[in-house]
Amino acid sequence: MNLRTLCTNTLCSLAMLALTSIQGCKDPLEGDIPRKYELITSGGWRKVSSLRLQRISDIISFENHLLVVGDSGRIFRSTDDGRTWTEVQHSLKNSTFTLKNIGQKLLALQYFYPLQNRILHQADINTVQWVQMPNPTTVSVNAAFNLIVQDSRLFAVGGSSFSYSEDVGSSWKTIDMTRQALEVNGVAFVNNAWFVGTNYGVQISKDTGKTWRQSNTGIEYFQNDGVANSFTITPSTVIVNTSNGLFCSQDTGKTWQASTGWVVRGLLPRKYVVNMIRTQDFRLFSITGADIYRSINRGLSWQVVDSNNAPVNPYVLCLKENLLFAGTADSGLYRLPLR
Repeated sequence: MNLRTLCTNTLCSLAMLALTSIQGCKDPLEGDIPRKYELITSGGWRKVSSLRLQRISDIISFENHLLVVGDSGRIFRSTDDGRTWTEVQHSLKNSTFTLKNIGQKLLALQYFYPLQNRILHQADINTVQWVQMPNPTTVSVNAAFNLIVQDSRLFAVGGSSFSYSEDVGSSWKTIDMTRQALEVNGVAFVNNAWFVGTNYGVQISKDTGKTWRQSNTGIEYFQNDGVANSFTITPSTVIVNTSNGLFCSQDTGKTWQASTGWVVRGLLPRKYVVNMIRTQDFRLFSITGADIYRSINRGLSWQVVDSNNAPVNPYVLCLKENLLFAGTADSGLYRLPLR
């Protein structure tokens, strides 16, 4: 056998191995991928031309409602999966705010520039009649803070403390981290423990904030420039979004491993994740750079969702049943049917 024949046979063997890996669809965590997820998309991305907005800052889905926030605080509603839209008249129009929801309750965090003052409002998704809510316990009306929703809990994160509410913002409890001299960026509650993302990595407390331990084992290059930001939770995995990429823990934060991927399955670059959503069946979708990725093994590996007519400058994601919506920074709303 000459060298040319040997190389040809080797390449064919490698190609067959890669094809077998793809067809088998074996994941290190989940085992066999359910057949309904093997081919994830149907027809590629399509721009939602009936919604005449360029910048999309937030998308909310609940039951048959789909709400989109655009320029100048304009809110549009669709009850037919984005085919038709009606503008919602509301009192926060012409202001800047972020929109979140816990069930049918909407939460708007209103921003005032240049002082970064923020005020919390609540409304029912059916009426969108805003009512001002009490700001978190340790956060004054003039202080800057951000809202985080984890299931039925609402977190307010700002400075060296965070507050949490279990009644959609009607009352708050506070965890103070002033002694740790850390800036709080993100919070999650996992297995009766607080996970906090800070400017010096992940901190964990199992005694309601009385004591804390640092948990950065496996988070690469953290001593140089790593900042832990937000968390995403699945039944067996905690995912932290850092300035060095995504890291996953399957032992409640004792150790972390980089979220990457197999060559035949795609690779999530080590970049900051702009937005991530978790579905009820624990699929994950994320925006990294100019691409939209998905993971079906709880964040351990990723692949690009669909590059066919993909949205430019994606900014925010929302899943409504079998439709993935992507709002962009300057080119409107896109929709992708999922199988």
